[in-house]
Amino acid sequence: MGIFETIKLALSAIVGNKMRSFLTMLGIIIGISSVITITTIGKSIRATISTAFNELGGSEFYLYLMDEDEYSYYNGEESADEEGEGEQTEEYEEEEEPAEEYITEDDYFTLDMFERLDKEYPGHYKLAVAETVGSSKLKNFDGKDVGVDFVGATRGGMESYKIKMLSGRMISDRDSKEKKHTIVVSDKFVSEYFRADTDALGENIEIPIDLTGNTEEFTIVGVYKYTLETVKSLMGEAGRKTTPVFIPYITWNNIIGNPNDNIGVSVKVEWNSEENYEQEKANLKEFFDREYEERTGSVYIGSATEELGMIDKVLNIITLAISAIAAISLIVGGVGVMNIMLVSVTERTKEIGIEKALGAPNSIIRRQFVIEAVTICLVGGIIGIAAGVFNGVLIGKVGGPTLINVLFDGSDMIKFTITPSITAIIISTVFSVLVGVFFGFYPANKAAKLDPIDSLRYE
Repeated sequence: MGIFETIKLALSAIVGNKMRSFLTMLGIIIGISSVITITTIGKSIRATISTAFNELGGSEFYLYLMDEDEYSYYNGEESADEEGEGEQTEEYEEEEEPAEEYITEDDYFTLDMFERLDKEYPGHYKLAVAETVGSSKLKNFDGKDVGVDFVGATRGGMESYKIKMLSGRMISDRDSKEKKHTIVVSDKFVSEYFRADTDALGENIEIPIDLTGNTEEFTIVGVYKYTLETVKSLMGEAGRKTTPVFIPYITWNNIIGNPNDNIGVSVKVEWNSEENYEQEKANLKEFFDREYEERTGSVYIGSATEELGMIDKVLNIITLAISAIAAISLIVGGVGVMNIMLVSVTERTKEIGIEKALGAPNSIIRRQFVIEAVTICLVGGIIGIAAGVFNGVLIGKVGGPTLINVLFDGSDMIKFTITPSITAIIISTVFSVLVGVFFGFYPANKAAKLDPIDSLRYE
């Protein structure tokens, strides 16, 4: 009896006992579908978060200026105090404790630092500042209030929020360096403040800078397309009633009485994603280590890439743990297959006796029952895979928007990506076959060892 004839015989046995075969497969179907569902959801969440990080900051480094203890803590090092604790000696007690150094405004990040960074690594990094510095209501052409939020920004900061320009230009590095009174407004602001058909480029706007009524004049150099996504990414839900307008961050600092080019103790830096991530981070660290040799503080560098890596590890562990628990039902299903195959051997004892009387060797009898067990498990596995993918897609369609709303504040830019795990499907298929072989071998071996004379007499 050939292999294909054996498979055909196994399939006819399954079809001949549909309900019994289905109940036998049920454990396999449930186990495989559970694993595929979990891995599909896990991979879909990872793909969605990865896409979101790339859209909302996947090519950004976060720079934080910290004192020595903070820097040691975030780098997993012991602080100087912790190292010395419990090891005091008389000599140590006689020494004077070193005076603590505190970060001051003189140590803050400055525009000059990033100009030097750009000269050292041209085209590799871009300072991305976009910080809300104030809000107000401006009187429009009709005497009505127009709510605005003033965002101190650099060109890199505007680009990081995917600002789409309709006319004119963004805030430039030269605007920041020369503290120019330039401003970039939205098309929504133009239609509300001027008139819908107004060419706003070159127009001047008086912006209040304090509560006493003092104002500064800014010239419109660009108009961008207003989208709710831009507003929400900058100001959250609170920004729905206003429209962001962009001014040079350093200009605003200068207006409010900070004549230095200080940017603060934390900034974002866009890096060229075509370059090697590890090398770009190493270059950035080496540069700021040099910058702060004569200053107080150290620069900690974080990134969305590292955060994504940690999230990915956690999701992998959770997915594997739950999948392992779900796979236990495959063992239960395998026991069910063994049980039904033992029943099948008993029912077909006379048939086995006839085959042996006609000269069928034990290997043929054994192969016949192993293939039947494998076929049952494989068909159950295929049904389980289809059910698992369907469940994963269904759960993704229903729960995906909720997940995005929780993690990304309902961002319209982020779509839930449903991605079945091809690896899990292949492993599940192979595992189904192995379950069939493992749990089918004992009944098959029992059938092969039956005495032909006793089998022919069996009623």
